[in-house]
Amino acid sequence: VLFTATDGTAVGLHGQELWVTKGTAATTKLVKDIHPGPKNGVSSFGASFCRLGDKVLFAADDGVKGLELWVTDGTAAGTKLLKDIFPGPGSSNPGWLTRIGGKVFFHASRTYAENGLWVTDGTAAGTRLVARINPAGTGSYPHWFAPLGDRVVFSAFTRALGYELWISDGTASGTKLVKDILPGPMGSHPMYLTPFRGKVYFSADDGQTVSGHGRELWQTDGTAGGTKLVKDIEPGYRSSAPAYLIVRAGLLVFSASSRPGGRQVFQSDGTTGGTVPYFSLGAGELNPFDLTKVGERRIYFGGVGPLGFEPEFVTFNGRIPGPVRFLDFAPGGLSSHPGNFTGGRHVFCLDSGRIFMKGNLNPSSDERIFRIDNGATTHSIGDVRGSTILTGDKDPVLNTTVNLKGTTGISNPIHVLILSAPTETPIKVFPHWYAYYDPSKQIVLGAWSGVSFTSSLRIPNNKNLKGLRVVVQDWVLNAKTAPAGWELSNGLFMVLGT
Repeated sequence: VLFTATDGTAVGLHGQELWVTKGTAATTKLVKDIHPGPKNGVSSFGASFCRLGDKVLFAADDGVKGLELWVTDGTAAGTKLLKDIFPGPGSSNPGWLTRIGGKVFFHASRTYAENGLWVTDGTAAGTRLVARINPAGTGSYPHWFAPLGDRVVFSAFTRALGYELWISDGTASGTKLVKDILPGPMGSHPMYLTPFRGKVYFSADDGQTVSGHGRELWQTDGTAGGTKLVKDIEPGYRSSAPAYLIVRAGLLVFSASSRPGGRQVFQSDGTTGGTVPYFSLGAGELNPFDLTKVGERRIYFGGVGPLGFEPEFVTFNGRIPGPVRFLDFAPGGLSSHPGNFTGGRHVFCLDSGRIFMKGNLNPSSDERIFRIDNGATTHSIGDVRGSTILTGDKDPVLNTTVNLKGTTGISNPIHVLILSAPTETPIKVFPHWYAYYDPSKQIVLGAWSGVSFTSSLRIPNNKNLKGLRVVVQDWVLNAKTAPAGWELSNGLFMVLGT
């Protein structure tokens, strides 16, 4: 896990820089002193890490070229400037780095009077401006990127419309306004854009007036006609302010306010009738924030209760009807205030079946990194560069069966399903494909022909397997064009447990 931290700003120290950890004190170390000396090379607020293949992109300042786009492989030698977008000592301030397919979208500035939509494939030559969007102003500051088919939907600013919903196919001519949700220069400020069931869902404000609904849950199919309110959760002009949208167990899950219960966890199937509280605390307000999906069973979030602000989780197996206090880090009524780990957008950071977060043991203590072992966990790793996708239906709990499904767009395909131990770093197999498993330990689970296949993986009832980490990945080829016809799916990372 990459993160930013400071060891101090005194002479001989490094300031705020790039660090890496594998979850132990011995494996936690400085990657590189990007801005040599005690000055900050990476901002704790501006850091925006984004994985692309076997590299991670982020913003950093070496003290010479300003805050620019950098790339790292987790080593000092592999940490370097990707492109000086604003030439010279000025800063392009790249932000909101978001991977969509095999590219990363972000906003950046070439001059002090310009900020627009940019895209990169991880190379200097492939880092380019897509569109300025707001030619009459100082910048459009596109953010909250979400995929919609082969296009990207986002929020961007213009002087005439304020922040509204936009869409792009990666070209200037294909970058256009979707809908002016709140007519006029105030803007509806779309936020938390999240793909779900072929559309993008988000929070927007169409006006806090008699004719408006306030900030509520919306959906879009990329057209003006298909952009509409899902439900006025807090009826009238008052806002329910949906936030932290994620997809879990075939449902959209988010935080929202509704009287008399206050701010709670909601779920939606995309319809008005299907948008309801996941559970109710009556008049008690949970105030959930930074919802994070962990495996197939749990959602972690920060919440408030008798023990103060602490990490919580909810399950979707029907056995726990409400939130569970996962751990009281700060004893008694004190709050640990679980904090953002990845640039202000998530409290929890999932890596290898473990959750990393930061917080305080008491009000006078420094912030520290905490690791939570989640138990049985399944999550997808790596890029889906082509058409091949591998999914699993549940977490690998001992004495259960995980059902796997692979699909591909390759014609006349043959699937080969591999089970192995995970690698420390992805292995580049072809220019755009990565293996996430150790080839020396691989087991072939089976081979199938056809566009899709299903298979089952039985998890033995053996307590000695608890904590075992494995990866499943699907190789697909067209027999007529192999090896050029190969594709690799995403990897399914599994931690066996209870």
